[in-house]
Amino acid sequence: MPKYTLEDFRATLRDCTGLDGHSDLEGDIIDTEFTDLGFDSLLVYEIATKLQDEYKVAIPDDAIDDLKSPRGFIDYLNERLPA
Repeated sequence: MPKYTLEDFRATLRDCTGLDGHSDLEGDIIDTEFTDLGFDSLLVYEIATKLQDEYKVAIPDDAIDDLKSPRGFIDYLNERLPA
């Protein structure tokens, strides 16, 4: 299975927010914290739920609290996806 990428994450983020073509998501956001992107913890949990459903990878609540940026989700998911 191909690795989950920043572009994949952007698509997930757009799907969860409804922000189609949101220019702030196009830059180098991989290490930008969600709060700096203007997103709250509710959105972070929504992203986690969508990824769990789509990729069948469990993301426990305590792990979600540690995922502060897109890189956190990307790394977490890629470490758990089958090779």
